[in-house]
Amino acid sequence: MAFPTIPAAIAAAACRALLPAVLAFGLPATASDLPVPVPEVRIGVMAPEGVSDVLHTWEFLAPMLERALPGYRVRLETLDVSALRNVVARSQADFFIANSGFFVEMESRYGATALATVDSPRAESPQRALGTAVVALASRRDLPSLSAVSGKRVVAVSEQLFGGFQVGMFALHTAGVERDDLASLRFVGYDTQRMLDELASGRADVALIRRCLLEKLTTGTRHARAAFRVIDEQPSDRSGCAVSTPLYPDWAFARLKGTSPELARRVAIALLAMPVSADGYSWTVPMDYDNVHEVLRGLEVGPYETLSERTLDALYRRFRIALATFALAVLAVAFHVVHSEKLVQRRTRDLRIALA
Repeated sequence: MAFPTIPAAIAAAACRALLPAVLAFGLPATASDLPVPVPEVRIGVMAPEGVSDVLHTWEFLAPMLERALPGYRVRLETLDVSALRNVVARSQADFFIANSGFFVEMESRYGATALATVDSPRAESPQRALGTAVVALASRRDLPSLSAVSGKRVVAVSEQLFGGFQVGMFALHTAGVERDDLASLRFVGYDTQRMLDELASGRADVALIRRCLLEKLTTGTRHARAAFRVIDEQPSDRSGCAVSTPLYPDWAFARLKGTSPELARRVAIALLAMPVSADGYSWTVPMDYDNVHEVLRGLEVGPYETLSERTLDALYRRFRIALATFALAVLAVAFHVVHSEKLVQRRTRDLRIALA
């Protein structure tokens, strides 16, 4: 049986009509057809007391920055102090948000730069925001002042925290109480309620608690605020949070050294132009961190940690440039003396030969 033939003109027209579909479904896509990856802005966020609270505080930030940076996706990653330090050290983010003590350390070690400071509704001002409450049971009348903490058992969350430990320890240092003067110093981790449990049970005498956390821990919990007393309590600010220490600059938004200057400029402009969030947060210009340096220097931690080391290795690291300069100077003088001595000997010998 013979099949009907198709005229050449009709066959050519059919091929032309089907060619786009064949190319679309039957051949690999070219580079121009592939979706363009969206550049990502990575922001590490310190989470000293749990991810949920931090996400609630900063959840407004990503969508606002994405509106200000069209074409970018903004990703917030919450990290504890150690993890965030590793991220900064390895340049695995573009920016980070952290307390002023952490920022000063990262600035000194890795060249971080502050772009803005948070303006918190719970702070008197961005310059006066972070502090420590040195807390004891209200019944402990043997602890009238910070100097009385000497010889007592102290608890805190972590020695890596600025407001939750370092500021309080610096206040004790200023009052004449050093770390070695304490009967014990224990860290309970990020279960912050444990600090009050330790005081209530008598296993600890004093707790170092960041500003405003005591009020939070005694709201609707098993511990009443009246059961505790803040030692050397300072005059209260508008927040009503009790502290034993001076107040220090609030959290910084900082760029890493390797972040594009143009991206950093656009982010800084966006931060300073942001309206106040629903919870009352906004951003302002970077603060003066001299008093933060004073705390870290006094405790010999962070960028000043080698001040507390007494080993030959630490002394070498601190003074290696001066030692190298001195060694070169000694070698230069020795070379000059030896050269001069040989020159004198040669000329003396030549003179004797000439006179012989």
